[in-house]
Amino acid sequence: MIVHPQQPRRGDLFTVYVSIDNPQVARIPARIFDYEFELIRVSSKVLRGIAAVPLDAPAGMYDLTLYFPTRDVHRQLEVLHREWPVSVLNVSSRFTQEPDAKTKKTLRIDDKAWNSMFYPLASVPKYNGAFVRPVTGRKTAVFGTKRTFNDKLQTRHEGLDLEGRTGTPIVAMAAGRVVMSSMRYVFGGTTTIDHGNGLFTSYFHMSRRGKKVGDWVRAGERIGRVGSSGRVTGPHLHLAIMVRVERLADDGSRRSVGLFVDPEPLLNYSLWGEPDYLEQTVR
Repeated sequence: MIVHPQQPRRGDLFTVYVSIDNPQVARIPARIFDYEFELIRVSSKVLRGIAAVPLDAPAGMYDLTLYFPTRDVHRQLEVLHREWPVSVLNVSSRFTQEPDAKTKKTLRIDDKAWNSMFYPLASVPKYNGAFVRPVTGRKTAVFGTKRTFNDKLQTRHEGLDLEGRTGTPIVAMAAGRVVMSSMRYVFGGTTTIDHGNGLFTSYFHMSRRGKKVGDWVRAGERIGRVGSSGRVTGPHLHLAIMVRVERLADDGSRRSVGLFVDPEPLLNYSLWGEPDYLEQTVR
């Protein structure tokens, strides 16, 4: 079993690779923290799983269990501590006032559509290789920052903000299929791509969306343009990365969720797999 990185921080994505020769085994479940995820075949000998350290997981050792057909395999994973930045902001009252009934309904609809993306089982891996930077601009706000607005509203910044003028092209970080293309109340023009293996990328506040749900995109392909739609004070790209997992409750029930992870390490990250085992659509 290979885990990369070997010592992830809280809020980090990590990848698990295992060797298994039996070609009949296409997937195996794995468990860590309070959730399960899947390893899916990416070559004739290797299965790959993508997982995430929850944002507030304490530093320490955690049991990672892989459920092979004939036995369970355990490994200890060390999670490193990470301090989250704190930001105190003063903004227009329109950003902090209690939403009215109509807006609350819109927010519920947005949340339902967002959560539904993670209901199906993780799709077949669609990508290997390095990730592509979606815009060339510098970062202007980092992942995980705890924000206080006007000494009242407290939120968590669950993405990476990248500088860009309105109309700046946005490209897909990796190959995949578009599973959301919509205008949302808070995040404005939104495009989300499923890259398989439970990995999703989302691009928020777009001024123009160039892809529709169901479209296949290649790494580096233009998917839209930077904007300031939604609840923002100026144009930029808010980049979000999610990992689909099955969260387990004490009563045995489970719920599919997308865990946010820090996008910044993925700008220098690479996934291994063989093309013959990846879903590849050529238009």
